[in-house]
Amino acid sequence: MKVGSNKRDEEVTVIDEETLYEVFKDSMEREGAVETEDDAAVLLTPPHTKNEQILVRKMSEATDLLLSFRNIMKIDNLQGFNSLLKLCLDNNAISEIQNLDHLEHLEWLDLSFNSISKIEGLSKLTNLKDVTFFANKIEEICGLDACTNLECLSLGNNKISSVAGVIELRRFKGLRLLNLEGNPVSEGKDYRLNLIAFMNQLKYLDYIMVTTPEVEAAKEQFQDDLMDVMEDDALDDERLSREAAEAEYSAKLARANLGVFETMFKDMFAGDDSHPKLKEVLPGVDDLVATFSSELEAMTQTMLQICLSKDEDRRAELEMFQEALAGLRGKFTSESIDIIEKWNASKLNLSRKLSNQISIHAEDLAGPLRKVDDLYSKLMDLELRQVQYFEDIMGDFEARYREMTVACGEVQQSYFKAVEECENNYYKALNDLAESMLEKAAAQDEDDENSEVFPDMLLDRDLCMETLSASHDAHVGKVFKGEDVTRSAETQKLNSTIDGLMDEEHERNRSRIMELHEFSKAAKAELNSFITKEEIDEDYDD
Repeated sequence: MKVGSNKRDEEVTVIDEETLYEVFKDSMEREGAVETEDDAAVLLTPPHTKNEQILVRKMSEATDLLLSFRNIMKIDNLQGFNSLLKLCLDNNAISEIQNLDHLEHLEWLDLSFNSISKIEGLSKLTNLKDVTFFANKIEEICGLDACTNLECLSLGNNKISSVAGVIELRRFKGLRLLNLEGNPVSEGKDYRLNLIAFMNQLKYLDYIMVTTPEVEAAKEQFQDDLMDVMEDDALDDERLSREAAEAEYSAKLARANLGVFETMFKDMFAGDDSHPKLKEVLPGVDDLVATFSSELEAMTQTMLQICLSKDEDRRAELEMFQEALAGLRGKFTSESIDIIEKWNASKLNLSRKLSNQISIHAEDLAGPLRKVDDLYSKLMDLELRQVQYFEDIMGDFEARYREMTVACGEVQQSYFKAVEECENNYYKALNDLAESMLEKAAAQDEDDENSEVFPDMLLDRDLCMETLSASHDAHVGKVFKGEDVTRSAETQKLNSTIDGLMDEEHERNRSRIMELHEFSKAAKAELNSFITKEEIDEDYDD
């Protein structure tokens, strides 16, 4: 990485390391960054790696980044700014919004006084609250759909001419400030009242406060249009609420490994290439499908209610275990603290006693060192007891959790068997319908005088039966696949839960043992430090 101050003759066109160094130069030098020369090439030499390390840390910690008036043409090289909340790129030469997706925490973005003609590249910046595109070349308001937390938006001095496009901003319920001054749209008749009427969430328009008399006048002037818009809004709100509820329910099913069941019927027919052919030649197929769908839907909803309830029980069991485990660890932590506090008190008394002695020999510390060993043994015994308690409660939890998982699996397996039976009934009904049509086609074929025109499939019995069989096989295949996916997901969930708890305890125990070892080592070193220099020299001479 190239970092350092530099008197550059060429204009900056990209965000490079030198630019970032200049931004953080003062704070970096306060932390001991290496002095640099005018020639930027020296920054590549090993002595300046300290600068790189400080810069990388500054980037990761930075919440604000000001890159104004730097003639930047392209937004790039902002990787590493993981905590950035405010980014100022105003008064540059930027024509395209790009390479900002990773700044997911960004709340403030200033791109005023650039050459931007289209709002884009903001689909991942869902936390944006304050955005300014003042003095650019924007003609249409778009590309802000993901910015649902938008509160302030400045689009002044652009080329926006559509009132309808501006009114679309009313969907941002948190939008309080909007600036469009200097756009063609702001010169239209009743511009201000029009926007106030349809965007009742605004508190400031073109930096002028929206007053109560203005709101009342706007509503009166545009009351007929407002009624239509309010009806549309009500429909949109209802749709969004319904979609949100459906998404939440789907997420709940996914967490419980039940997503397959939600789409079982649709999946069965989505993979059935023969169904459209049968639908063309067999009148009454739609009725059979409707009956099949109704039966399967009723079975699915019953099964989902049972499995969701069982999954809630399983989640509650896990929470109870985690609470019990937290209590257990808290108890042992408290006991450890008590033991160590008693040791610290005795160590303080010992330190005072040793400090009063003229000389201290190794044999003088034999007793205290044994006490350190005793302390280490007590703490290790406490840790071993904690591990044993964990194994006991973990064994009980694992047995119950596995039993609950088995119960869920049994309900799911019975469901898949019922679905297969339902499919067999549908297949039988479809076969009966096909047999009837085949017989009718064969009879009409013998009576040439009053014969009807039948599709080729009904004139070829083998082809018709093969098509029926292919449809049935496709459905059964989806059922088997759904069963395998569900069983695998349940097994994975069980193993990941148990293994995760075991791995966590293993890491905790390993860390604790190392901690106790280091504690014992440090305590002994502290005691040995009291041995007088003469004693150490004598040992060295011997």
